[in-house]
Parts: sequence; C-alpha cells; structure tokens
Amino acid sequence: MSIIIPSIPDIGVGLSLERIARELEPNRSASVTGCHGSALCSLLVRLSRRHGRRYCVIVPSPEAAKAMVRDLMFFEAGPGQSASFDSVVYVPPFDLGPYDEVAPDRREVLQRAAALYRLQSDRAWKFAVLCADTLRRRVLPPLEFSKACRVLTFGEPLDREALTAHLERIGYHRAPLVEEPGTYAVRGSLLDVYPPQATRPARIELWGKEIERIRLFDPQTQATEQEVESVAVHPARLLIWPSSDEQRSQTAERLRRVCDEVDQPTTKTSTLIEEVLAGERLVGIDGLLPALTFAFASTLDYLPQDAAVCVSEPDEVRLAWQKAQIKAAAEHAQHRASRLPSFPPAEHLLDPDAVEDLLVAHAPLYARGLRVEGENTQQTLMAAAATTNENENALRRAAGVPRESLERGIPRGSREA
Repeated sequence: MSIIIPSIPDIGVGLSLERIARELEPNRSASVTGCHGSALCSLLVRLSRRHGRRYCVIVPSPEAAKAMVRDLMFFEAGPGQSASFDSVVYVPPFDLGPYDEVAPDRREVLQRAAALYRLQSDRAWKFAVLCADTLRRRVLPPLEFSKACRVLTFGEPLDREALTAHLERIGYHRAPLVEEPGTYAVRGSLLDVYPPQATRPARIELWGKEIERIRLFDPQTQATEQEVESVAVHPARLLIWPSSDEQRSQTAERLRRVCDEVDQPTTKTSTLIEEVLAGERLVGIDGLLPALTFAFASTLDYLPQDAAVCVSEPDEVRLAWQKAQIKAAAEHAQHRASRLPSFPPAEHLLDPDAVEDLLVAHAPLYARGLRVEGENTQQTLMAAAATTNENENALRRAAGVPRESLERGIPRGSREA
C-alpha cells in the first residue's frame, strides 16, 4: 500500500491522519509519502491506539531520534498533559565504532543497557526510537542478557561474594559510595547497588546469608527512603566476560587467532589474553567483543513479537548503513596494515541485506518526506520547508500548544534533548 499526504492545513488538521490510520492495516507493510516530523509522530500515536500495538521507529541520525522522542512523548501525553518518559524508550547510538581505540562514554553505555532491559522486560513503553547505525550493530542476544539479570527479593538467600563477582562480570564498578548508576558498594552487612534502569539505588540489608530488608535511598544524601519487596539487577553494558572454563578457552583461542593474523609477538598476545580473561577494562575492548560473545543479535530481537516497525526516511537510513559499511571496512584495513588485532566488520555489523530481512519480518511502515527537484530547487525547498513548519505548527495548535512552545519548536511538557 502506498499513500501520499497533501499539505495538512489545506484539508483540516488531523483529518488526513485519521483517514490514513483507518486505511493502514496491521501486519501489512505500507509506504506513506509526505508524512514526517510531528505529523509522523501524530500518525504513529493514532495507529498505536487504534491497533493496540507498540512501535519501534528507526530514523537516520541521532538528531532525528531526539526530535522523534520529543514529539512522540508530546502526542502520546495528549492536550494539556505532562509528557512521560515511561511511554518512549530511546536506544542511544553507539558513540564509537568497533575500531576506535578510545573508551566509550559510560553514561551512554549504561543508558543503552537500560534501554534494552526496558524493551525486553518493561510493558509500559509504547514507542522505541533508534538510529540506523544502532540497528546494524551486533549486540548481546536477549537470552544471554536475560540470563545475566537477577531479581533480589526480600527473605531469599543471597551469597554476597557470588553476587559481587557477578556484578563485576556484567559491568558494574565497585565504589566507596553508590552515587551513580552502574555502581555497587559493600559495607559490612549492607550491599548497595544502582541498576542503570532504576530511578533510585537500592540498599540490601543482610542477616547472615538472607536478605532481611531492601530499601531505596537518595544517592546524594545516602538517606534511605521507601522499603521494597525486590530489586531487579540487569547488565550495565552489552559486554559480559566469560565465566565457564569452556568459554574462557574459546575466548583465548579467538584472541590468539586474530593476533596471529597480524603476526603479533607471542608475549604481547599472551598478555592481552591474560588481561581480557581477568576482566580488565582495556581501552578499545569493544573491538574485541566477538572474542567475548559467542552469539549475536540485533536490537530488533529485543522487541515483543507483536511490535510494529516504522522506518522514517528509508532512503536516508539505507545511505547511513552504506556509509557505515564503507567506514568500517576502511578502518579494519587500516588496523590490519598497522598490525593491530581486530575482527572483520561482519563480526561487528549486520549486513544491510540482513537488516532489511529483519525489517520485512515486522511488515514495516515506510514514511518519507516529499522530494523536490528542478531548476528552482532552492526556492521550492524553502517553500516546502515553510509548508512543513506550517503543518507541524497546525498539529500543535490543534493539540493546544501555547505560542511560545510553537516558536521554540519544543512541545509543552517535554524536556529539550
């Protein structure tokens, strides 16, 4: 099915979107032209409510993703209501490529892990937003991610040493005081832990080897607050160190193979293997992810089976995939020329054709803006941009957005990204 939307003010705000929402059938791929920005967000909210489905929206860039999150929150909240972060999951893009020899931004690493946990476990979200590049990156399979999660419950036995070892393995950092997500602390019979998805850290009080009490606390004042029955602990990053002897042996073998391919000295290879198996947080460790993870998945694999997919500006999304593919191939070749051990791009990134196959399985909705070509392209594009702004402002006026919000282009009840 293919639909073209005319200028919204010409036919009445919301009228065409309601008509399209009625026309589009669930579980059937379709293409909509002339629907982007705030109009697309309004359409997706209508479709979600009409069919009772959750949507994953794929956009070309991080800037487009932040705008999409903002507008989805606004339209989902409704007129005069405060926007809620519970309804939209934003999966942050990877700030570094697989061959960058620098440490990633830990805040984004934590946010990414928290987002995947929400996609898998939280039933409150209605929309997920991610960039084209994020979709292509291979990630930890949902089953492995789920196996690494723990639910600590009042009254149950707890081996403190085993838990702290597990926390280290799944990316938590030990600290004197728990003040930031992804950290934990041990003081006598108390164990504090701050899961990335949580709004407050939890203080677990032990009586011998049994959980006597679990209370949330303020990370700034360290003062305890409400008591809870349980706390869910999930991985703080999408890289989990091997635990069994078999996994450690496989990791060592894979590392040795890529080191031998570039004729790295044996002593240097042995040192690298020892540091990786010891759980050292080496700079550039993400580039060695294929040695640590024995199966990979896509972010789409974290979605519920009934979730629908929308691809905003699919041509730009495909172009982003092609650019990333060319860049990764060039950087890998440079690593090889510099005799640096590295895995090929295919072990870090999904092939664009494979991603397309994953999308087809979800019967995606493709949404495109209008494209203008001709001798007076510049003036026509400026007119098209003015029409787009008029369309978006018309949608916002219909929803009761004050003038100052229209002028700033930021919906009431949401925060600037």
